[in-house]
Amino acid sequence: MQGDPDELRLLDLGQLIPEAVTQRVHEAIRAGVDLGYEGSRRPLRILGDAASVQDLLDNLIDNAVRYAGRGSAVTVRLTARADGGANLSVEDNGPGVPPEVLPRLSERFFRAASNNNEEGSGLGLAIVQRIAERHHAEVIYRLGEVGGLCVEVRFPAPPGIAARSA
Repeated sequence: MQGDPDELRLLDLGQLIPEAVTQRVHEAIRAGVDLGYEGSRRPLRILGDAASVQDLLDNLIDNAVRYAGRGSAVTVRLTARADGGANLSVEDNGPGVPPEVLPRLSERFFRAASNNNEEGSGLGLAIVQRIAERHHAEVIYRLGEVGGLCVEVRFPAPPGIAARSA
């Protein structure tokens, strides 16, 4: 991740996120994971850096595909908020993590115990956290609705974007 906040531009997540997910489908298929997207393709704008947002999503997808395991499903969701912001979430139906480790997931080099012996550096979610902070976004880690893990990134509305009716 490079640059400073002055380099942030108006981005359309409604276009960027579906395209980025599409680029990862073949990799997910090779890993035996069903990768899908839910959300509108209508304009959904944030103030951001496209390459950094791509890195954030790549790290979230990599983490979900790696730790959910073969035969699992990973869903990327993009929704508009009533305040004009955007929520991006990546949820899997894998084995998940114990609730007590959720607060530690963004720590550098921290790795939750895994049933599938996947290797990693423990940096992926720390990178997500750093990119989110640069975009004034909040990262929420929670247990998924169908098992697994859900990581949600809450992007604020860009200045001058009026709140939408929900």
